[in-house]
Amino acid sequence: MNVIDIFKAEWIKKSARYMKDPAKMKELTDIAMSYASRKGLDEITDSVKLIGQYIKAIATGSYKNYSKSKLALAIAALVYLVVPADCVPDIIPLAGYLDDITVITFALKQLRDELERYKASIPAKKEDNMEGMVFDEAEEIIE
Repeated sequence: MNVIDIFKAEWIKKSARYMKDPAKMKELTDIAMSYASRKGLDEITDSVKLIGQYIKAIATGSYKNYSKSKLALAIAALVYLVVPADCVPDIIPLAGYLDDITVITFALKQLRDELERYKASIPAKKEDNMEGMVFDEAEEIIE
């Protein structure tokens, strides 16, 4: 099995307990955004921030037009990111982050339309603060 197969089979199930608890969702987003600012994860920092803001908006009730399956995927991606004992433990230099980058890139591709709808729902003032949180043309690293 590759990283994405394992992610889909195991990690999405783990999102269920977060979906039931808005406080846990907010806490997860804060941890993930802090974690993504670490050295070695620069290429996904903006994506993690966008996914985190999407989850936090749902948790606070400020964004209601969302897909529960997409929310589960978003939460699972952030849980995968912050848990050090995933497919490739984060303690292993470089390789430990490669699987995290792969999962976030996969999730971003799957969430593209959902996140575009979310971004469009944000008033113009807040949207200006999201500059730089656009979808990069990620190379196909998932196979």
